[in-house]
Amino acid sequence: MFPINYSDLAYETMDLGTKLGNEKKIEKLTNRPGLIYRVIRGPETFVVKGFSTENLKYAQSNLSPSNFKKLGIESESEEIKFYPTYSIELADNLVKKILNQRFSYKEGLVQNFSDPGTTSWLRVEDDCFKICLSYPGDQEGFQNIGVLGNRKDVLELFSQIVSQLHQLIPSCEFNSSDVELSLKTFDKANFYFQSLKDIFYQGKMEDEIIEYFGPYLEDHLLDFLMESSSLRGLWKEIKDLE
Repeated sequence: MFPINYSDLAYETMDLGTKLGNEKKIEKLTNRPGLIYRVIRGPETFVVKGFSTENLKYAQSNLSPSNFKKLGIESESEEIKFYPTYSIELADNLVKKILNQRFSYKEGLVQNFSDPGTTSWLRVEDDCFKICLSYPGDQEGFQNIGVLGNRKDVLELFSQIVSQLHQLIPSCEFNSSDVELSLKTFDKANFYFQSLKDIFYQGKMEDEIIEYFGPYLEDHLLDFLMESSSLRGLWKEIKDLE
């Protein structure tokens, strides 16, 4: 009888499990563009590594050493995650704004209030929502919604959106400052208000954005909503992995 190396057998079993798990993932993937990523977690912070691709299914089936390097690993791993996007441009935007940056689990507790941080915060109610583009101090009712972008740009673009959607959300009140914005409706059943709120609350609404707001907003404003939606969706997935 040949001696059995149970240690080697265990590693082979783990490797086979990883391959089978990744094969199942490939079956579920689409030919859409998106992000292939991995979250590297430390005691107080985490980093997202990965790359964008025009075809998730093809890229996952043909991972190369350079891809593994971008993911911070040497071979296939169950830690690899996939995030489909509406376009390759949105996937590239995720790379620019989220990948290879260090984020804190408890952002407001580890930085000074004079430091605006990198993420935004959202508080929602049936008839209003408020976005703080820096740590709000009092977290009650707020949730971290991830990276939206340059504060000045976000405030200006959102102001333009409210102006162009005025006929669709006529009974509303918009307020903003250097670090926050809020929108309140006097008709909480308004479909467009609730849809606009869900872009920042739920994310992953790129298809709906084109359908709901495409006829009413200029292209650069649609681009902003699409980017915000994809960023929010990815951030939710990352946080759900904690």
